[in-house]
Formats: sequence, C-alpha cells, structure tokens
Amino acid sequence: IEVVEGPASALYGANAVNGVINIITKRPDQLQHGTVRATVGERSLGEGAAVFGAREGAFSYKLGTGWRTVNRFEDPDLLASRAVKVHGLAGWDGVEGAAASVSGGLAGVKTQLTTGNNGTVVATGPTGFLRADAEASGVRGRVFWNRSRQVAKELLVLAEPAFDYDVADATIGYGLALPFGNLLDVGGGYRLNAAQSGVFRPGVRRQSLWSVFGEDQCTIRPGVTAVVSGRLDHHPFTGWVASPRGSVIVEPRHGDAIRLSGGRSFRNPTIMQNYLDFTQRFPNPGPLPPNPPFTAIESRLVGNEMLKPERMTMGEAAYTASLGAVRATLVGFAYRLEDVIGTSDPETSVAKAPRTRGAVRGVATTSNAPEAISASGSNAITRRKARVSLSTGTFSRHTRRPTPPARASS
Repeated sequence: IEVVEGPASALYGANAVNGVINIITKRPDQLQHGTVRATVGERSLGEGAAVFGAREGAFSYKLGTGWRTVNRFEDPDLLASRAVKVHGLAGWDGVEGAAASVSGGLAGVKTQLTTGNNGTVVATGPTGFLRADAEASGVRGRVFWNRSRQVAKELLVLAEPAFDYDVADATIGYGLALPFGNLLDVGGGYRLNAAQSGVFRPGVRRQSLWSVFGEDQCTIRPGVTAVVSGRLDHHPFTGWVASPRGSVIVEPRHGDAIRLSGGRSFRNPTIMQNYLDFTQRFPNPGPLPPNPPFTAIESRLVGNEMLKPERMTMGEAAYTASLGAVRATLVGFAYRLEDVIGTSDPETSVAKAPRTRGAVRGVATTSNAPEAISASGSNAITRRKARVSLSTGTFSRHTRRPTPPARASS
C-alpha cells in the first residue's frame, strides 16, 4: 500500500488534490495458490472473496470473485449496498525485465449514495474494465477501458435517470539512470471521457485529456535526497494546467528524517459540472399567503463549460524521530485551496464569479494532512433558470446563458 501525502497531481494527475492511497494487489506468485475469506455482522453484513493464482514458468494467472452486502444505519431492514464481482489476470515474464499482462473484471452494483440537498439515491447497474500492461528495456505502457451503465433510483427530483460512462486511457513512460545519482522518469498519456444521460445536454458528451510528466530523484550525498516532479495536463475547457512538486529529505541519523516539501495540485471540472442540464419541479403546497398563487415551481440546473480547475498549493515541513520502540512525527503545514466549484444564485446567470480561496495552517503530531478543506463561494459554477407555473397559465422568467468563447471541438 503506497501512501502519498499532500498534493499529488504531479504524480497522478487531476483529482489527486490532497493525497493518494495506491493499493497494489498481490501478484499471482504471491498468492500461494489461493485465499478464501468471509465476514458476517450486524445489519445483515455479509462479505466474502476467493482469489486463486499461480505461476507456471514464465506464465502466471489470477482469478477471483467476491460479494458484499450491508443494510442501512437509519433502517436496518433496508439495503444500503450490494455488490458482486469477478476478475482475472494473465501475465508473462520474459528475459531482461520484459513483461506483459492482460486483466479484466465485471461487477454488479446496487448502492445508496448521497446527493446533498436532494437526499439519497440508489445507483444500480453493471461496471467493468479491461486493461493491458507491457514493459521492456525501461519502457512501460498501459491501456485500459472502464465502462459503467448505472440507473439512479429513489431520486427525489428525477424519474430514474440513466448514466452511461466510458473511459479509455493510454499511458507510456520511460525510466533511466543518469550521472551523479539521478533517476529520471518521463512519459505522457491520453484519456477519452465519454458520457450520456437524460440529465445532460442531448447526445454523447466527450472530452479528450492529454498529459506529459516527469520526475527526477537525485541522491545529493549519503543521507540527502531531492525529488523534483512536474506534470502538464490539458483539458478542452481549462487548457494546460501545471502541477509542480518538490521534496528534500535529510536523514541526520538512522531512523530519523527531516522532510521539506511543496507543490500544487488541481481538480478539473467533471463532465456533469460541464454538461448538466435538467429541470426540477416542486409543487406549491398552497395558493394562500404567504405562498403566491402558483401551482408549481420549476428550477433548471445548467452546467458551465467555462469553469476553472480547483487548485491547491501546499508547503510542509516534517520531522520523524525514532525513540526506541516509539516512532513519532511532527508536521507543520500550510495549504491554500482556490477556485472552489459550487452553485450560483438560482436567479442569476454568471459567466465568472469572484475567486474563492480557503487556507489552513497549523501543526500536527502526525504526518497526515487535513483530508478536506472547506471554503464557501463559487468559481463560475452551474447556472439555474427559474420558472413558475400559474393555475391560469404559465409565467416564465429566464436568464440568458452567455455564449461561451469559440473552442476547438473535442
């Protein structure tokens, strides 16, 4: 299990705003033929999994299946989540570090999710993936395809909308050793996001995302290491975004370490935030004062293609000491979150709202930074259009959506 603290977009791209937990599953030769486990508990908790794998010469395989079910906290008789999955992998290890593998999986999911002010929703449907990896002579490549077909049920404001998502991704990288103790890793990638839903604008919405990245690790002298990394990501609506990160680690003695680090990360707007377009209808409880004589009120939520990415800037200093059997870490940090994406005024169409910032500073006794930073306001967010329906007719009030600047089609 790899834990990267703080902004990690330089390593993992968009959405790695304040840290990453990378769980690396066991290789077939590490399974020792297989494992089986099961768990039961209150609120109808049931969980089980079986994984089998082995290596035969240069070839290896892994097959697994699992299931999980649990009921809700607020009502132990209602289902909260149920999932059944199967997955597999076939691999080949050649000579001089050459290797290749193909893997895939399929899951059927039914789970309760929160939608904020609109209550909860039960998402149900299949998801799956296919992936291929290859490596030879320091060059490594990966392609994968994720597919999801979900239906949102028990939603308060809409009648069971469907959400269809497809993500295709290709990444290539190259690592080499340079003089003076430098280890360099460079590469690039392309991702195609495609989505279609009844709550989006008509048609399949597609976004092409490009990236280039690099990282250099240098051993300046024994006990002193510097790591410098950077990444450029391109989004069709936000353009190029840079994510630098740097760290210096000093080990004054065995078991002790001083770390100084800083960097920037970002989160791009989602396809839903760009292309959302649906109308909520609320019945009027009564025509008498203080309620106006309307039979219903409709509110239309419209996505915004002019959103900027959310950004986080971080600086951190940490000291880790080993005191016999005790290992302690003291951390001082400063984080700033900018351009927070929110929701605009329901009566106003906004092309660009004031920049929002939130900052946190402090001292912690562990190396874990805050998991989330709250900041109010908006970054040119979604726009709403309001309409009221009269008992004797219809009265509409709309705010015209500004025409976005011309952009190349994606």
